[in-house]
Amino acid sequence: MFSKFRRVLGLSKTKRTPSIPPTDSSQIGDDIDDHAPELATTNAGPAEPQTDLARPDNSLDIGHFEQRDWYGIRVLRDPDPVGSASIDIVFIHGLTGSAYKSWLHKGSGVHWPRDLLGKDMKDARIMTFGYDVDLVNLRSHAAQDGISGYAHDLLGCMSGCRLGDLLSRRIIFVAHSLGGLLLERALVISRNSNQPHLQAIETYTVGVCFLGTPHHGAGQARLGDGLVNVINLVKPTNRNMIELLKRNSHILGDIENEFHQLLDKRRKDGGKIEIVCFYETIPFISSCVVPKESAIISGEPHYPIRANHEDMTLFSQRGTYGDKGYIDILREIRRIEQIENARFAQFWASLEVNKMDIDRHLSITSTPQDGTFTWIYERLNLRDVRSRQEKCLIHITGMPGCGKTVLSTWLYRNFRQLTLHRNRYVGAFFHGFNGRDASRRSTKGMLSSLLHQMFLSGSLRRQHLLPYFTNSFKTDPLPPDILVRIFQWACGLEAFEKAIYIIDALDECDQGAERDESVRCLSSILNQDTNNKLTMIVASRDYWDITFEPTSPGSDSVIRANLDEEDAMKRDLEAYTERCVKDFIKKRPEYSSYNDELILRIRDRAGNGMFLMVQLLTDLLYRSVDSSPAAIRRTINSLPSTLQEVYRGIWQTVPPGNEPRARKIMCWILTAFQPIAVQTLADALAHETVLNDETDRNSLVDARPIDLRGDLRRLFGPLIRIGDAVELVHQTVKDYFFLESNQQQLQTKFSVLSPDRHINIAKVCLFCLGQNKHAMTSANSLNSILGVGVPPFFAYAHKYCNRHREAAVENHESNETIAKFDLYQERTLGDIEFEAIISDEETWARLEQRRRS
Repeated sequence: MFSKFRRVLGLSKTKRTPSIPPTDSSQIGDDIDDHAPELATTNAGPAEPQTDLARPDNSLDIGHFEQRDWYGIRVLRDPDPVGSASIDIVFIHGLTGSAYKSWLHKGSGVHWPRDLLGKDMKDARIMTFGYDVDLVNLRSHAAQDGISGYAHDLLGCMSGCRLGDLLSRRIIFVAHSLGGLLLERALVISRNSNQPHLQAIETYTVGVCFLGTPHHGAGQARLGDGLVNVINLVKPTNRNMIELLKRNSHILGDIENEFHQLLDKRRKDGGKIEIVCFYETIPFISSCVVPKESAIISGEPHYPIRANHEDMTLFSQRGTYGDKGYIDILREIRRIEQIENARFAQFWASLEVNKMDIDRHLSITSTPQDGTFTWIYERLNLRDVRSRQEKCLIHITGMPGCGKTVLSTWLYRNFRQLTLHRNRYVGAFFHGFNGRDASRRSTKGMLSSLLHQMFLSGSLRRQHLLPYFTNSFKTDPLPPDILVRIFQWACGLEAFEKAIYIIDALDECDQGAERDESVRCLSSILNQDTNNKLTMIVASRDYWDITFEPTSPGSDSVIRANLDEEDAMKRDLEAYTERCVKDFIKKRPEYSSYNDELILRIRDRAGNGMFLMVQLLTDLLYRSVDSSPAAIRRTINSLPSTLQEVYRGIWQTVPPGNEPRARKIMCWILTAFQPIAVQTLADALAHETVLNDETDRNSLVDARPIDLRGDLRRLFGPLIRIGDAVELVHQTVKDYFFLESNQQQLQTKFSVLSPDRHINIAKVCLFCLGQNKHAMTSANSLNSILGVGVPPFFAYAHKYCNRHREAAVENHESNETIAKFDLYQERTLGDIEFEAIISDEETWARLEQRRRS
């Protein structure tokens, strides 16, 4: 018994720990339960080159530690590649312990921070901190330093392992016994330090697991004090530690008071440190060394470990049937990680909502014909982009339809693979503005897309973005310019030193302040003072310049290419025209004898680089219905020479009897805030028909088109593209119909676009919502999100009904109609938190009647 007492209080002789073969961790309970999902599975992102101190020797046999290895920081595990860990987990031993033996289960040879936690927290860098805190050393003198000295040592060693990009990595501490008090003192010193590298330790600490820490003193410290008095007659002892651990110690009281003040400040700052306490339940001799009332912190979660004070840090099994103490500690470490991610998860979810669907964009955007665009790499100096030594802006301009989107997307396809180059990532990030999709017309959408791609890798996201977000935006609401600030910061990260940013169709960003903000944001990235050698490729109509001053006058850091003036584009156009005519003649062989004439006519009409014009002209030829030689010659000679003439010609092929329906459908396609799926559009048309049926004889089933996909192809041909959604083939189609409608309204008051189109669509949305009021119990109804038990049009109606009403105000639609909308705001879905209204008494009465029936 006396020998065990000596062991607990550190009076045993110092012996070299026997060599123990490294444990085969593959044999240690692999049936781990995943208590919490990971943010992502992809490891990515090298960080600032580290010192040797921060580099682990993963082949190290920790069973061969010498005593001199027990002091300072020792890295037990660091995921590959070095620097990719998302969090640091640091173990601090207690009184008379060591960085090695305090965590070693001697019976199995398992050093559980490395062998167990290393397998369960694969994205964590795991370290131990050792310090000389024997009360008595019978072979030499016991170290005489106090708690503050050890705390400074911890901060110095930690900061040496967190250089460069690692400075902002999050930290979770696991501290046993006196190690918990040492940590509390260190965090207080860190917060009050005026040295950024020391201050960062407290700033990025997100959680602490205390194991048997005597927050109010140790029950057996007084007994140890008497024994130390006897031994001190022979050898010097460390009385500072015994004094610290006594109940009612003023030193301990000061440490606890300062630590609780720190916790309160962190709560107020919005960066709460998560605390969890574990206490021993098996007594030593007659009582616990640190009783429960001393081991817990009021108001914080606390759990028992069925062991005495010394053995509560020793585990040998992981997984479902492993040591319960280890399972509980692992659960709390994971819980701390998840709690810390709560606000960030909401921010990340907002990026996912607002980003563009790149995979869909790639699927509907054609690739260049073989042999075309091959000149672009030399012209734009892209072959050596990875060895570029300065920032570069490449501004590609050209008339509508000349292939800017195809070119931009093709470049992205070639550069998109995230690759490692000289210890830095070289990746391409893409955003394409789209005037036909409200979610892709704003600066917010652009930045959401780019940031989501940059941090799609879970390791990069946790290593860089999460710490920056957590410590830069601590209070709600988030600032309006948060995306701009984060993007500017992210572009300066060394992880993206050679990144390529591709922005397509910048001219389709909403005009005015929105577009100016996008240009201003991109210009600020190019002009910010960083060492990154990023390349920014911007494609747009030639409306303005992006402000960018090269770092070296006369350098090639600014490259401008007008596709309309490139001789190589003319050659590509000829090749593309020949290919399209060849494909057309396969479908219409009666035109085979006119092959050369067709190529000349179409190339002449297409002008300089109008690839879209070639496509539309061949489609217009295919739609011709008279195949007599005279009609063929007449058709060829009368081919339109502008896009507007092409669109007018296609529209004129709509049979007069179908024109009212064609106008109604086209109005939906042009006015909708996003491309609509075929089923959704069919359901919307059915709701509109039923709502406007004064006889009340139509049902949704009777009014819903059976083959709308075929109807759309027959009505509009090449004007639209039908995939998983219905959308216009090009922005110029929308431009044409808006221009035509404005001119017709001035002349005849008749156009494809109704002057009250937004309120009319809002009315249909409201009718759909009223029919499905059961699915609107909350703004985040699961039925609304998943479309369960509701018609296809419901999700669009729920999301955009009020937005169409707001657009009616912005577009100066009928003031009288808008006033009626406001009048019936309360009567429509009144008990539901939804702002939507209807336009006239008659429609409201019909709607009420239908809802009652």
